[in-house]
Amino acid sequence: MSRKNRFIRTVCWTALPLMLLMFTGCFWQILSWSPDGRWVAFVVDKDKSDGKEKMTYRCDTHTGETKELPLENRDGWFGKTETLLGDPVSCRYLPKSNALLTVVQYKPKDGGDERWLLYQSKPGSNKCVLLASEAPTVLDVSKDGQRIYYATSSKEKSGDTEQEISRLWEKPLNGSPRLLLQTGDEKANESFPWFGQLSPSGRQFVYAMAPKESSGVAVILNLDKLTTRSIVAAESEKDAILWPMWLDEDNILFLSGASEECGKLHRVSLRTGEQREVCDKEIYYMHPLSLSPDKKMVAVALRENKENKKTQLALVNVESGKVEPLSQLPYAIYHPAFSPDGKRMAFLSTAQEKGRLEILDLATKRSLRSWTNVTEKEFVSAESLVDAGKKSEALKNFSAFLQKHADSPYADLARYYIVRLSSEIPGSDSTLANEALAAIQDNNLKDEATKLAPAPMHLQK
Repeated sequence: MSRKNRFIRTVCWTALPLMLLMFTGCFWQILSWSPDGRWVAFVVDKDKSDGKEKMTYRCDTHTGETKELPLENRDGWFGKTETLLGDPVSCRYLPKSNALLTVVQYKPKDGGDERWLLYQSKPGSNKCVLLASEAPTVLDVSKDGQRIYYATSSKEKSGDTEQEISRLWEKPLNGSPRLLLQTGDEKANESFPWFGQLSPSGRQFVYAMAPKESSGVAVILNLDKLTTRSIVAAESEKDAILWPMWLDEDNILFLSGASEECGKLHRVSLRTGEQREVCDKEIYYMHPLSLSPDKKMVAVALRENKENKKTQLALVNVESGKVEPLSQLPYAIYHPAFSPDGKRMAFLSTAQEKGRLEILDLATKRSLRSWTNVTEKEFVSAESLVDAGKKSEALKNFSAFLQKHADSPYADLARYYIVRLSSEIPGSDSTLANEALAAIQDNNLKDEATKLAPAPMHLQK
């Protein structure tokens, strides 16, 4: 890829807060290994030709075969099988089975309130059943896979006052949910418990919240007594506590200080109350931490350079804080996750030439598998013509790409290239370039496209 093209990639694809929100939604688990280590399920954007913005995919890491996983609900009217309405936003395999938990965001066409539905698919199947409604996030699952912990949030009226009520639930797979915690009233002036994890013993639950008028806190819930105690608070009111994770029954890892898309890795001892910074590197916080099976290393995406926003896939030793680089990449990477045996790592990226899903061998630090969707491949094919100097052919391909994929995540980049190539090729159709420039939604790309044109497109004949 040419230096010029890589710069444009950097402008569009490494604006991490924007792009990670685009790719991941926000703070959901969107990648999960199956317990046997063969399958990786993940949620990414797709074309909108069928009205869906996201899709769950499943990759066979043995063969590399990757397919869409359109979930179907067999609990429809009169036993009818129905394709799920809405977009998947989170996926997670249940321990000890290949059953998949999926959270679906459903927005009614009539403009009604959106809903968050939690489904469980049958092992190795796309057939699923509804487990809970109004469940935006699954926080954790018990080791035996029989109990699910999730949070709900709803607006409720008390007299003339409307309050946001958040609740934490424990639900047996084949039973009714148990209410563990309720917040939102005047006594518990706290917001949604977005991050949480069950302790190794299964008797404690750590979760992170952001009280409305102070800094973020991490809280321990005793599941036997249903009592809580705060264990750590962020230093600044602008900061948060993110992704608390148990090392053992006494020690917890978490990210803190995440005021500008990154945080620092800390650990705290419940027995002594001692808190210390594990690593002084800046770690992107849009995805959960992944702990190695031996609990010695945590997989992270580091911010290497704040100016050009290079990212580095790395392992951090939880005792010494020593960083072991795996690769440095000039684009956004997110959601690194150890395989169950700790020998491989899966992660997602915004690099078209590398594929959206990578499976990495940790011993050799080499890619074993990569996957790119069809739309991405067509875009990369057109872009490669630019690198090869075949400008006229590239212009033709980008124009054809937009006719098929006008709503894809790559549409603005394709429009940018049309403007750029039209300005570089004598006698090009100014109408095509004019329309492409007007249709660019991303302000950064629109500015770059406008600068590259030798004269305002509407003045070109």
